[in-house]
Amino acid sequence: MTFHWQTDDEPGWNDSPPPTPAPTRFRSWPLVLLFIGVLALGGYSIYQQISERVETVSANMRAEVLGSHRLLQRALDERDEEIFLELLSGRVPAWLAAQRQLFLQDGLVDRQALGLKAVSDSAAEIQDVILSPDLEEAEVIATRYFTVPAPDGITATVALDQVNVYRRGEARWLVAPPTAEAWTTWQSLSGDYLDITHIARDGAIVPRLLEALDGDVA
Repeated sequence: MTFHWQTDDEPGWNDSPPPTPAPTRFRSWPLVLLFIGVLALGGYSIYQQISERVETVSANMRAEVLGSHRLLQRALDERDEEIFLELLSGRVPAWLAAQRQLFLQDGLVDRQALGLKAVSDSAAEIQDVILSPDLEEAEVIATRYFTVPAPDGITATVALDQVNVYRRGEARWLVAPPTAEAWTTWQSLSGDYLDITHIARDGAIVPRLLEALDGDVA
């Protein structure tokens, strides 16, 4: 048996492990970021287009509501019962009959029962048109001006905001009774002499009204 010894100095001897290949670095992050940026830009562009379309539709609907409201004001000013009735929703017969009776008595504009006389040469000023989320209902808030004699003999001017509710009809927006939800939340407020129960939406004006009425009673 023959043994062949080989020293470290002799060529061909190498007991070190093979070198580990350097890890390949992932160089696609710029592409990923670019892709995300393109998606974000595209999504924002689509959102802008949808927002603009919704705003256009809403603006057109507000214009249609105002058209019906101006026609209503014309019917009231000219006491045109035929036009007035054509603008009313017939979904609640009792409400429809009450509105017709108020129209015949000039009770939709006149506030003489409260000591207020309408300013004849002052048209109602539109303050806002509020569309419901489902775009099936709208509220028109308009201000009318009245005069009232003050104790010192000077005539004062009073501004009253009137809210008209409209619902979409087949041909136009129609004046309609408020929905049940508008009357479901009630609040109460007590003064020195009076208690007032009111719907929640009137909460901003009721404290001032209660203070004035309490002063009158005192």
